[in-house]
Amino acid sequence: MSTFLRAPYPTTKVTTVMPDPQEENSQGSQSKVQIVRGSTNVKKWTYVQSSDKVNLSANWILTRAKDEELAEFIRVYHTAVWEVEYTHDDVVKKWKAQLVGRPIRRRTTGRQDKNNTTTGDEVVEVTLNFSAEAI
Repeated sequence: MSTFLRAPYPTTKVTTVMPDPQEENSQGSQSKVQIVRGSTNVKKWTYVQSSDKVNLSANWILTRAKDEELAEFIRVYHTAVWEVEYTHDDVVKKWKAQLVGRPIRRRTTGRQDKNNTTTGDEVVEVTLNFSAEAI
């Protein structure tokens, strides 16, 4: 299955189709956003969930051309809210997401030939980090 990145949310103007992220278990790349508050008594702590948002991290191996397409998509829509859609365990999941922190990290890993084997320097590993809320 593919991953769809649509921006801006909710009035989509542009959609880019990405391959599946490298993590087979995308649930493992999610973590709840929480606030920890302590009481005046040192022995008691309260854990408060601040929102329904989660931190999503996705890692793709892309060809140079797809990497340049994604870079342009990010350049135009880096401050917009996106819709991120992917299939996990045969369930379609949709997220209202926004890039956070250092949103894109690239690393050139090798050259891809017609047989999808890597040699040289034309395949790029890209990681995106999102603050997301299920829709």
